Amino acid sequence: MKTTGGMQCHRRELESLHDEACRWALSCCRHDEERAREVMQTVYVEILSGRAVFRGEAAFRTWLFAVIRRSAQQLHRAEQRSRALRDRLLRLLHPDPAASDACRETERQQDTEAVLTALDRLSPMQRQITELVFYRGFTVDEAALICGIGIGAARTHFHRAKRALARTLAPGGNGT
Repeated sequence: MKTTGGMQCHRRELESLHDEACRWALSCCRHDEERAREVMQTVYVEILSGRAVFRGEAAFRTWLFAVIRRSAQQLHRAEQRSRALRDRLLRLLHPDPAASDACRETERQQDTEAVLTALDRLSPMQRQITELVFYRGFTVDEAALICGIGIGAARTHFHRAKRALARTLAPGGNGT
């Protein structure tokens, strides 16, 4: 929010628009409350970190709603990419075209549960960095900023998380 008045100038506006902005986020997320909360958190991080900058080209409210809409779209695209990647991986793991749809769905659910269990076994910071990179579309450097740690530390957490996930999810690993 780098304008001539700075962040302080818009803090009151941001606070006064919070409820309305949350309702807009809810609408942008097809009334999924969890996604709407995630979008609002992302929006506030973008604003506070300076990645979303109000330049005064429109009313503050208009700008804020545009940031919310863009963040909701980015979340939706990241979820689609994640689902597509998961589905591709599952097809590689289970290429049998003769398997019934019900069997494939069961296998898909089991694989999803295995991945979620493996993610739960990571340290909190490894899990956060991994989620930001794989599921939220951030770079490791951006994830470091979001988590408030150095880039080197974020890269180390990310590397260790990938290694732990590979061990856990490998055939015969302790997660399958």
